[in-house]
Amino acid sequence: MIDYIEHTGIAAKDPAALAQWYRDVLGMRLLRQTGPSTYFLGYERGACLEIYAACSDAPQTADNYVRGVTHLALYVQDFAAAYQALLEKGVQSAAEPVIRPDLKLALLRDPEGNLFHITATRESFRNKVRREV
Repeated sequence: MIDYIEHTGIAAKDPAALAQWYRDVLGMRLLRQTGPSTYFLGYERGACLEIYAACSDAPQTADNYVRGVTHLALYVQDFAAAYQALLEKGVQSAAEPVIRPDLKLALLRDPEGNLFHITATRESFRNKVRREV
């Protein structure tokens, strides 16, 4: 049936500017561009991100627990270094970081207000789930 998540999408006010931000600030690569305002970005591993033109605005919320898709999660190996580098690049924090022995997580915002977080765990969630299944 279904094998994996291929991509997720973000409808953007300015797709070109947001795609460039994901490249410059988060280090994503442009995988392909389809049409004048649709960009597929990603890393060497994992699903990719589609950024395309929005037709309308949705209300912004800082609540990570509202119904619907709320964030993009990015795994980092060195949490402290990645978090500091993002703050130095002007990325806005959306909440205090969670620091526990088993989890480090920081909720942040892209320039259009979309939530994303960086996370570091003792073991990636994907690898743990694969072993348990």
